[in-house]
Amino acid sequence: MDLDPKYQNLPKEHICENCKTEMNAPMHCGHPMHVEILEDGPNWVCWMGTSCGKKLIDTCCENSLLIYRN
Repeated sequence: MDLDPKYQNLPKEHICENCKTEMNAPMHCGHPMHVEILEDGPNWVCWMGTSCGKKLIDTCCENSLLIYRN
């Protein structure tokens, strides 16, 4: 499995650019999960890859677009 260190130590706080709902990324393997669009929709994904951990994101609105909160 190829580990991508760019996904380590990402911010945990996210905000929906559309409706301004704030949410925290779940933790997995000691780091916040990041957002990836997979076949079943937007997912939280472990920094070690989808085979390690993934979780479907509960969308906050019809046009949900999560970005890192500054």
